[in-house]
Amino acid sequence: MAIPFRFQVGVKSSSALLVASLARQRWDLIDMDCDGCEVTLLSELVPLALRVRRVHLSTHSREIHQLLLGSLKAASWHIDYDFAPRSAVTSMTSVGPFLTKDGRIVAASPFQ
Repeated sequence: MAIPFRFQVGVKSSSALLVASLARQRWDLIDMDCDGCEVTLLSELVPLALRVRRVHLSTHSREIHQLLLGSLKAASWHIDYDFAPRSAVTSMTSVGPFLTKDGRIVAASPFQ
């Protein structure tokens, strides 16, 4: 039985994220919740598409959410889920309707 491997890196800058990404050949997931610094790290997301299979991004304003969503779409990421901050989600019947405080974007790399 394989034991899942969880690799976690704390980074303080986008360049540190890129360097950390090179430490492993391929990442399964980056889960990012950095309270407004998502745009700073965004410039690294497109180059990371070759190394990262999936990203989960928490967003904290509608402006940042739309900027990230547009950038991911422009880079051909496949958007699985897109919940804007402070919105009502009624279309996911498997979990029922819910309200969001933070936004959430779940996307898959175009290079899987």
